[in-house]
Amino acid sequence: MGEDDRVDADVEELRTRVRRFADGDVAAVTSAEAASVAARVAASVELGQSVGVRRLQALGMYHLARFQALDAEMDLKRAMALFQALYPVRPDLVPEGLHSLLAESVDGSDLLRRALDEEDAELLDAAIEVLTGQAEDGQAAVLANLGTGLVERFHLAGDVDDLDAAVNTFRRAVDAAAADDPQRPAFLSYLGSALRERFESRGVPADLDAAVVAHEQAAAAQVTSRALRAVILHNLGNVLVDRFRQRGSADDVATAIRVLRAAIAMTEDGDSRRVSIHNSIAVASRARFDRWGDADDLDAARDELLAATSLPGTTFSLVNAWNNLGTTMAARFETSGDLADLDTAITHLDRAARLADGTPSQADVLMNLGNTLLTRYEQRGADADLEEAIRNLTRAVERSDADDPALAVRLSNLGLGYGDRFEHTGDPADLAEAVSACERAVELSVDHAQRADMLSNLGNLVGVAAGHSGALLDLDAAVAALVETTGSLPEGHPDGPRYQNNLGLAWLARFERTSLAADLDAAVEALRVAVARVRPDSPERSGYLCNLGSALRTRHFAVGDPADLDAAIVLFEQALDALPEGHRDRNGMLGNLGSALTERALRTPSGGDDRRRALACLRRAAMGNPEDSPSRALQEFHLGTALTAAGATELEISDGLAALAKTVAADGAAPSLRLSAARTAGRAAHASGEHSLALAAYRVALLLLPRVSGRRLRRTDQEFHLGEVSGLVGDAAGCAIGLGRHDEALELLEQGRCVLWNQQVSSYGLAGREHAADPVAAQRLKEILSLLDEDALRPAFSRGGMRQVSAVLRERHALVRRGELLDELKELLVRLSRY
Repeated sequence: MGEDDRVDADVEELRTRVRRFADGDVAAVTSAEAASVAARVAASVELGQSVGVRRLQALGMYHLARFQALDAEMDLKRAMALFQALYPVRPDLVPEGLHSLLAESVDGSDLLRRALDEEDAELLDAAIEVLTGQAEDGQAAVLANLGTGLVERFHLAGDVDDLDAAVNTFRRAVDAAAADDPQRPAFLSYLGSALRERFESRGVPADLDAAVVAHEQAAAAQVTSRALRAVILHNLGNVLVDRFRQRGSADDVATAIRVLRAAIAMTEDGDSRRVSIHNSIAVASRARFDRWGDADDLDAARDELLAATSLPGTTFSLVNAWNNLGTTMAARFETSGDLADLDTAITHLDRAARLADGTPSQADVLMNLGNTLLTRYEQRGADADLEEAIRNLTRAVERSDADDPALAVRLSNLGLGYGDRFEHTGDPADLAEAVSACERAVELSVDHAQRADMLSNLGNLVGVAAGHSGALLDLDAAVAALVETTGSLPEGHPDGPRYQNNLGLAWLARFERTSLAADLDAAVEALRVAVARVRPDSPERSGYLCNLGSALRTRHFAVGDPADLDAAIVLFEQALDALPEGHRDRNGMLGNLGSALTERALRTPSGGDDRRRALACLRRAAMGNPEDSPSRALQEFHLGTALTAAGATELEISDGLAALAKTVAADGAAPSLRLSAARTAGRAAHASGEHSLALAAYRVALLLLPRVSGRRLRRTDQEFHLGEVSGLVGDAAGCAIGLGRHDEALELLEQGRCVLWNQQVSSYGLAGREHAADPVAAQRLKEILSLLDEDALRPAFSRGGMRQVSAVLRERHALVRRGELLDELKELLVRLSRY
């Protein structure tokens, strides 16, 4: 046993002996054995040195008990000396009856300084307890120190009761100080800062007004110290900016900037506080830009931050300055559209991230860097930016504490990053990660406003999931989330247009599944509101115009009003004009405009100009996307559909079929899009006399059918997709018969029948419902359904040479096997129906 272990054992024995004395065993503390144990513990304690509090307490309680037993003054003196050493560190371990005696010998202000310097929470508790006793005399300086301790404990523990106590204590300090007390302006500034923090915590407007008044009174007082005056003016400027953000008073923000410039004038060259004050001026200018959109304010913020980053300062202040400079340049890009601003933003944020390594600011900086990289990816489409964005957003989440109120926002941004990658690669794992992150963000939201943001992002991603999976349940969840979001916002909220746009898209996707006029009307209305409310110079406006155009185009299909199609084309043109050349969204805009022009050309006798414009737009849209991207697959589908439309030349039809084939072959595209492309190609080839090619296209469409109507979807989703392709099996079989391939026609009919039987049985849940009545039959039913699913997904029939002979034999064997399975399926259904 080591020396420390032996001392710890002696300490525990002393504690036991004191408990025995309390129970009436006097000898437990008066015996020679007890004295021997105490002596060994005392030998390990040297007053004035750092020692364990358990040893001090055990010895102190032993000598106090011995004094009570023997009335020996020496024991009392020893006990008081031990407790006096213990009291400044852990007053809670000292008998309460001794506190008033010991407090007089301890300097609470000195104890507070030690606690703040050492960042020791236990020492801070001790300092607050001592200062609370000493503040009963009402000395202003002691009260101010007590208030400072309470604010610091609020920062550490988050207990708003400490903040309330701090506000009351600072008020007492101000009242206790004489009017000519040189410290009174500082006490007023402390009071204002505590009130500001309470406003940030509770959101009570009266606290913000009271904070402004306290800081104004501090600034109006006579202050001889230039350094103190700089601090007072800095605090006043910051609180005025807070009030401007809440109420939008031009006087508040103008006064804030004037006061902050005066604060800089009070500092000396080389003063590290200049970095923070320049940063505060930039924050004020940025707040004014955010409210009124004047680009001059954004440039003013940039200039202040450039000045801040050129000065010496603390790591904390420089991280803030570089981070704010980066986000300001990103905002400048959104206004100017100049990609050089975006590159500069990323450079500044990367520097901030390196400076912030290991600091509390690191997670926020990483999030801002990740978001800005996503913005550049959206502009240039560089995979490296997307991967780096997700890496930084992941690190931001990993470096967040579980109870960090900003964790929800960081998770939501990470989810949006994964969503962008899913749209690029089509990998379902990315979509699952995206939805999971955004769902967790909603769960962790700390207030109603944050929950609205998180729900909106989740609604967008669930809508993307619905577009890929075809599940109506996902769309219902998206609409519900977005309705809740828009309903929670006050009139004029700056995010209102974005939420309305997202809601309109969700309603539009739902209409495409339900065909309910109410869903389509709700989509058009929400998107009209988004366009009407968005700022004319907002970079989001082009997207909102395009989305409204898509809704009107959809309504043209549903209702047949040519005015809707004309309005949609105008909106697509406006959206395209609002985007600079090279913007990654131009391809989507060109695709939408081209498709709408194609539709109008087909409906108008003299639609030649529309058709020529349409094909030009669609070709540019397709070529503007990478070969393997899901966006390229969608644009190739639009191009193929236009090229194979009525009135097309033989060359156009050939080019159109090639474009459709690219969509069918795109593994990352949604199965429903690939199926539509295959069927469109089949019809076009059949109409142009290419019957063998048509049959091949139909076979691919049938191969994809189980993927959009499989048993993983709900019954309503299965029925919807099967309804979409009604007649596909007949078209395919008829094409085979026309070519004289009767065996193949039978095989196609049987393959389609497998899908239909499977859907019919699965959608009514017979296997699960009858499992208890006949588990063997129910299990076999599940096995047959799985076999039929696998059979429906077999590769297409092949022909040629010896392979043709083998293929024919395999097909005939498959037909026999499939027939046997269907016969067994019928028998099982009859058997189960008896229950």
